[in-house]
Amino acid sequence: MEHTPVTRFTRFLAFLIDAIPLYLIYYVFNSKFGVTTTELESPYLFIGYASEHTVNGIVESKVRSGLHDFYAFVYMVFVFLYFFLMEYKFNASLGKMVFRLRTASTDKKELTTKTILLRNLLKVFLFPLVIVTGIFSPKHIVDYILKTTIVRRKA
Repeated sequence: MEHTPVTRFTRFLAFLIDAIPLYLIYYVFNSKFGVTTTELESPYLFIGYASEHTVNGIVESKVRSGLHDFYAFVYMVFVFLYFFLMEYKFNASLGKMVFRLRTASTDKKELTTKTILLRNLLKVFLFPLVIVTGIFSPKHIVDYILKTTIVRRKA
């Protein structure tokens, strides 16, 4: 089976189509459960943190609550399940479907449930590396590790 290459830009647009509703759900989820933040935070950074900043010469500390960590973890599981189930059922997320893309194995085998599971777990836990490698190479790090790629669906 011949794979038609997909540009980084097309993959990025597909990612944006997936990310926009997922981020909206994240903020609705936060407001529904009364969790508010004063700065834009990525839902992938779910481990608590402390930060310090100076206001009028006074050092203020901010510690994100464990409750926020719990809700962020639940959201992260939701995001994982979205991508896993879409890839398991359709070999594509909604963003990929819009651009007629799908996930495929580079060794021309069918994707296994194990590969799909690992692919999506690694994308969550290696998210910063996924972004960096996705910017500077045709595939992101998880695709290299698991020998997968994104291809155009046949017409």
